[in-house]
Amino acid sequence: MDNHPLTIVIFGASGDLFKKKLAQAFFDLYKDGFLAPGFSLFGVSRRSIADEDFRAQVLSSIETEDKKLAKEFVENLFFRSGDIDDKATYDMLKNEFTMRDDMLGLCTRKLFYLAVIPDLYEKVFRNLSASGLTIPCAPEFGDKTLSWVRVLVEKPFGKDAEHAEMLDELLGKLFEEDQIFRIDHYLGKEILQNILAFRFGNALFEPLWSKRHVSEICVRMHETSEKGSLAERAKLYDALGALRDVGQNHLLQMLAIATMENPLSFSAEDIREARTALLSSIKVKEDIKNFAHAQYDGYQDEPGIEEGSDTETYFRAELEIKNERWKGVPIFIEHGKALKDTLAEISITFKASDESDESMFVPATNKLTFHIQPKEGISIEFYAKKSAFQYELEKKKLSFDYKSSHATPFVYPYVKLLRDAISGDQTLFVSTDEIKEQWRIASDIEKVLEDVPLLVYPKGSDAHEIKED
Repeated sequence: MDNHPLTIVIFGASGDLFKKKLAQAFFDLYKDGFLAPGFSLFGVSRRSIADEDFRAQVLSSIETEDKKLAKEFVENLFFRSGDIDDKATYDMLKNEFTMRDDMLGLCTRKLFYLAVIPDLYEKVFRNLSASGLTIPCAPEFGDKTLSWVRVLVEKPFGKDAEHAEMLDELLGKLFEEDQIFRIDHYLGKEILQNILAFRFGNALFEPLWSKRHVSEICVRMHETSEKGSLAERAKLYDALGALRDVGQNHLLQMLAIATMENPLSFSAEDIREARTALLSSIKVKEDIKNFAHAQYDGYQDEPGIEEGSDTETYFRAELEIKNERWKGVPIFIEHGKALKDTLAEISITFKASDESDESMFVPATNKLTFHIQPKEGISIEFYAKKSAFQYELEKKKLSFDYKSSHATPFVYPYVKLLRDAISGDQTLFVSTDEIKEQWRIASDIEKVLEDVPLLVYPKGSDAHEIKED
């Protein structure tokens, strides 16, 4: 990392995302020496907060034993009250940056982070562009590569397919593609990145990765009541539901990484093209027997939820991948809140051997699971002989835990993503074409679910129990 200063702007800095994730991530970058001396971070929100109070809030949210370094970090933080729908807010920021750049005698890089609801994206995009804040640098400051401007947008990108397409067209008119970074923080998880290494770096598994040997693929994410607490996201969540909030992004990206073709290189272009190709081949099954959507009992009593809301907090859908590798293999995706356990995983079930019918062994299937959370790892179910006189088989599990096997701790997803955005590496960010395909799939799932009754389930339910009587 060079020593060119960076100016960071967080729209929605008074919200949970900044407090719980981004503040720590920026501090970790600072601790690692990745934020050059002279950086500054401006939090922007309608709330009126003094700089010192903002710094105190951030200081209390940072986990570190180096309190001196944390205090040094927050001295670079500022808070500006403003309405993101008001042109005056952007003029105020522009004046701040002009004074700062004049003081430094150079044009700082600018990183704008939209930690706001999707409904506000269009207003921020238009106002940023109209204000001139997205112009990389005044000519007198020289090299554009030293003074870039980038925009980071949180998932979900849009609230439906039409809204996402409108936003994407708008972005294309206002910004260059290399300025746009669409975040799905699951792509920053170490275990997801390691799936490609597991598949293509081991000759043992990739030959089995096809319809010839695989009988079923499941991608699921479950949350308990505590983990799935709606908190400040209640209004946004109620407008989206489980499918749009998690299925359209996290689950489909997990599926793409587990089933995509070999990208042949680690370049952002090749990896994003491979993910897009896989997503474009996904079709939604029309048989409703493996589809379900439901709402947990008590959801409508949550603060911020509309009375009579029919928003689903759980869904299950069946897909298929229409390509030569996977055609005919059932694919299931599932997500729910207020369930029995917290987990995120991708499971691959292998077919029983054709030869086992004619042998002394009872046909048995094996399952390989990538555990994304709460523990990152890989497990394989296999069969071994019981310790007995009779020749009987019993199921065993071979497990690998990523954290315990690595000498260095995992990089926190937001640290990895912010570092890549600052470096200009878009590998772990979602492309325009991926967004379009993900919303196409989500829209097709919604059409099927229109013919499926919305069920109600008690908090703490097992996902298998959520079905129509």
